[in-house]
Amino acid sequence: MRLSILDHGHSWVQKLIISFMKLIMGGQAPAPVLVMSYRRNFFGKAMAKWCHSSMRNLKHWDKQDAEIIATFVSIKNQCQYCIADHSAVVEKATKSEKIVQQILTNVLSAPINSKLKIVLPFIEKLTLTPDNLTTDDMLSLLNRGVKMEAIEEAINICGVFCTMNRLADSFDFELGKNLKRTGSFLYNFGYASASIP
Repeated sequence: MRLSILDHGHSWVQKLIISFMKLIMGGQAPAPVLVMSYRRNFFGKAMAKWCHSSMRNLKHWDKQDAEIIATFVSIKNQCQYCIADHSAVVEKATKSEKIVQQILTNVLSAPINSKLKIVLPFIEKLTLTPDNLTTDDMLSLLNRGVKMEAIEEAINICGVFCTMNRLADSFDFELGKNLKRTGSFLYNFGYASASIP
């Protein structure tokens, strides 16, 4: 359900910045920014920090890997908004629409990081049936050379996007009009500014 307060309930300073964002983004402010900027101390400030940290402050995955995990989780949750936005970031990262199509249809057949292929089935289980995860699932990753810290980073990305997918679907985020511009912006600047002070 689209709540008008999430489009219009911002401070005058936020409205000014949102207007500027609309100019940069081709006439449309990103819906997550609108949601995370409204009453930001309640939710958005912490969510934006978690999102940026999980997607960009990584030791074991690069930006492309993080965006592939985000897209993968969104596919599993059937969140059209996040699939579209983060596919655009993956396309910017890989410079290949073909790779994006492979990720959308069968990510394990795409030419992606081999460690990512090991981790994605675990992420799928965490996304769809977390109660079925066991110690063996974790040991399988560790035995195949995936470090614990890399697993933790992937879990954080999964957590962020399970949350964002539900926000997008609950608040009926409008699909972007210029996905290439969105992809370029997110790839270059990340998520730190997703909640406007």
